[in-house]
Amino acid sequence: METRITKLLGIKYPVIQGGMAWVATHELASAVSNAGGLGIIGAGGAPASWVKEQIVAAKKETDKPFGVNLMLMNPEADEIAKIIAEEKVKVVTTGAGNPAKYMDMWKEAGVIVIPVVASVALAKLMERGGASAVIAEGMESGGHIGAQTTMTLVPQVVDAVSIPVIAAGGIADNRGFNAAFALGAEAVQMGTRFVTAKESIVHENYKQKVIKAKDIDSEVTGMSTGHPIRVLRNKMTRQYLKLEKEGAPFEELEKMTLGALRKAVVDGDTVYGSVMAGQSAGLVKKAYTSVENARLNRETEAATLTFDEAREISRQTWEEYLGRIRVETPAREDKVKFYTGLYHALLGRGLASDVNGAYPRNDGSVGQIPLKDGKPVHNLYNTDAAWGAQWNLTQVWALAYPEYYSDYISSHLLVYKDAGWLADGIANSRYVSGVGTNLLSTIIAGAYQCGIRDFDVNTAYEACLKNELDGENRPLGAGKIDTRYFVEYGYVPHLDKGDGPDEAFMFSASHTLEYAYSAWAVAQWAKQLGKTDDYNRLMDLSKGWERIYDPSCNFVRPKKKDGTFIEDFNPMQVWRGFQEGNAWQYTFYVPHDAKGLVAKVGADVFNHRLDSIFTVSRKLIFSGGTEVGAFAGLQTLYNQGNQPCLHRSEERRVGKECRSRWSPYH
Repeated sequence: METRITKLLGIKYPVIQGGMAWVATHELASAVSNAGGLGIIGAGGAPASWVKEQIVAAKKETDKPFGVNLMLMNPEADEIAKIIAEEKVKVVTTGAGNPAKYMDMWKEAGVIVIPVVASVALAKLMERGGASAVIAEGMESGGHIGAQTTMTLVPQVVDAVSIPVIAAGGIADNRGFNAAFALGAEAVQMGTRFVTAKESIVHENYKQKVIKAKDIDSEVTGMSTGHPIRVLRNKMTRQYLKLEKEGAPFEELEKMTLGALRKAVVDGDTVYGSVMAGQSAGLVKKAYTSVENARLNRETEAATLTFDEAREISRQTWEEYLGRIRVETPAREDKVKFYTGLYHALLGRGLASDVNGAYPRNDGSVGQIPLKDGKPVHNLYNTDAAWGAQWNLTQVWALAYPEYYSDYISSHLLVYKDAGWLADGIANSRYVSGVGTNLLSTIIAGAYQCGIRDFDVNTAYEACLKNELDGENRPLGAGKIDTRYFVEYGYVPHLDKGDGPDEAFMFSASHTLEYAYSAWAVAQWAKQLGKTDDYNRLMDLSKGWERIYDPSCNFVRPKKKDGTFIEDFNPMQVWRGFQEGNAWQYTFYVPHDAKGLVAKVGADVFNHRLDSIFTVSRKLIFSGGTEVGAFAGLQTLYNQGNQPCLHRSEERRVGKECRSRWSPYH
């Protein structure tokens, strides 16, 4: 495709790779250029010496045009500008300022200058200053953003200048590409799309964060400071936005984000690092194994299908699956609600393995599921975290869809065999951190108890026992990061303050209760297998709830290492000992020993509390007021933090979890 941009830059395709700091290195830039686009080295805040090294390396890796993005606020911007001229880099893109003072030097060296603009006024200024083109970047983009959307900004810039316009922000596939050209652009710039490329050197955790992102998972921080930045939501962003809302000074906010991008890109800290990505992150997926296998999937499953045939097969499939559960009621509305809910439950996370049994391994290589009669003996599901699956889904699977239940377990066992731990959740076979509790062993033990055993039982038991007892060198995405404390003390000791993973100790009481239950579940399995020592050890741990039960108030109560309960205890308080809940809610969480709990609390008190939760909360419409934070929980009797029925942000996600096996390459 030929445009003024392709002619100007000497590239085959009108596609520019964004100059992302810490991400856009020579490896990625040269790969994009070799593929026919324009690769960009992102200088960010890096020293001039590093930028020169990157340019030299890129020249060795490609003979095609490439560029450098100069962030004009870089303390060494003057030196970097000289290096760009001396090395005769084909293109320079600029941001965070006016490159006017470098224009003459660059033009003398034959460097094409393309500034990034966020307004019509700036675009006109850049044209008058001698820019050969401009990049009109909408606020959908990742990192530092302006105030206008790509849809509104691009056509206005196109109308205002005579030089070519490159559209950026929210573009990640051919639909965005076509839309940009319809708006008058002559090329597109994409950043988030390239973050997950195999040539991208960013940490795998960062890539998986982008791949797993949904449409609502980005947020803008720094609005109050005048430097808005779009990032993917995590604990750091929630803390930042809270401080920002409270009016924290700029210095305090800046301190929180200092080095946060490097922390995410290089160290893989997607919890407290700054995961810069645009709103297009929800569009970024990838072929799990290879382009060839993506084509094979299509040819095997749909090569000869007409649309009508595919629709009929889909109808028959859903008829069979939904028809496994029969509802009898004269109320049609109730049937619609039930089967709609069942449909959503069965969408799952989609297949990550191919028709020939190839699957993505934890280390990024391609593994092979054993075959029988030329077909894989099971599928690999790109599963959500176990805490997502256990919300009634496993019960439904056990009742009517045992084949899915079995494959779900086998999927996790593949990761265990490859990487040594059960996952809190997996995406593309990589560990992804969920809530950090990892109740997968209860799911596996539950399947065994239900008679679903067509998986590797011995390996499964080994994995589950390790899940309950081992905390040595446990990766964050494998959950239960405080296992060793639970095993040592019989409960998780509480801390009010901590950094990084230490934050888990703030959830000491809820973790204790959840670990106690999962220990009990695996204990029942051990008993059936005749593993007496394991059974006794696990049953002792299952009494963890008793160790943090305070008879003086009849609530479970966070307990410190020295065996004393925390002071100033409020059973309705959230985020102190309890994750997404409080003591009123969590004291009931002893499903394996309900009789023991009732005996301690007292039947009258137990019944009164249980009744009050509903009678009192009904008057509040099971809410805590006019504003409910997605993860905040409620300071009231009925506390179900992060429940879809309590906040619309989660409601919108219902039914959007399905991912087909087909690759984006299609």
